[in-house]
Amino acid sequence: RYPKGSKMRGAQGTVYIKFIIDSNGNVTSVEVEKGFDIECDAEAVRVISLMKKWKAGIQNGMPVSVRKILPLTFKLE
Repeated sequence: RYPKGSKMRGAQGTVYIKFIIDSNGNVTSVEVEKGFDIECDAEAVRVISLMKKWKAGIQNGMPVSVRKILPLTFKLE
């Protein structure tokens, strides 16, 4: 959902979200790496935090934690 305040201001841009996929596939440690608008940043963190389990990284045949940075673009049409 596009935040109402950001929509009224015409805020558009990309939020880079940093998070960790732990060895069980859970999304943890969700943070804004680079943001552009406080409301859009918060919405991006909320959306990433709600994601279902991922497949864990594999190293030497064992599941390991992996750090990811995901860009989320907010664009008004």
